[in-house]
Amino acid sequence: MTAPIVWAVTAVAVLGALALATVTDPLAAVRDPVAARDAIALMQAGEHATYVAEYAYTRADLHGRKYTSTEYDVRGPKGTLTRNGTSLAIDWNGQGSDCTMASAKPSCLARPVASGLPESEVLRVAVDAGIYDVTRAPDTTIAGEPARCFVIRAHRLDKQLPNDFGSESDMCFDARGVPLRFRRYTDELNGLEALGVGPFDRAALAPVIAGFDRTAPQVGR
Repeated sequence: MTAPIVWAVTAVAVLGALALATVTDPLAAVRDPVAARDAIALMQAGEHATYVAEYAYTRADLHGRKYTSTEYDVRGPKGTLTRNGTSLAIDWNGQGSDCTMASAKPSCLARPVASGLPESEVLRVAVDAGIYDVTRAPDTTIAGEPARCFVIRAHRLDKQLPNDFGSESDMCFDARGVPLRFRRYTDELNGLEALGVGPFDRAALAPVIAGFDRTAPQVGR
């Protein structure tokens, strides 16, 4: 995640080519249409929910190198924000900005609003094309919230979307579809684990826009 995650149109554009690729390395995956339907439905619900979520972000490679940080993902009535360390990505009220903090001085660069297909649609097309299989994983509790969990696996090693679901992804959602866990495996692990999920309000937004109050748009209004 970069949580909320927007999936690029190019991800779906390559699905047709992947479907025709030469099969060489089958993965032992089980196809569960009910699990796929449930996962996609929860994703769709979460894409329309409003919330402020704090995550523990982890990136680890095969050599044991590991990077951790705290990430905030916001979905509000007018758009999304993602804060990781000193970087803040804003897509709000039809305007996009990438903000950074250098020597305690914030700056924002305007850009077009991010566009692309939502995560749920990318998965739906990938499952329909036979590129990925979805199965249920044991339910659990994350950040004090009951979580429904799923495993998304590439059906073949030579057919996968490395920037979307990789060879395998683990995903868990609360009852509203808010992502509580996302772990994508490729040649490295990228993972988000919820530390807390709250309502979209000014108090919850405070740590997300801290330091960018004057340079970032007034997203709380």
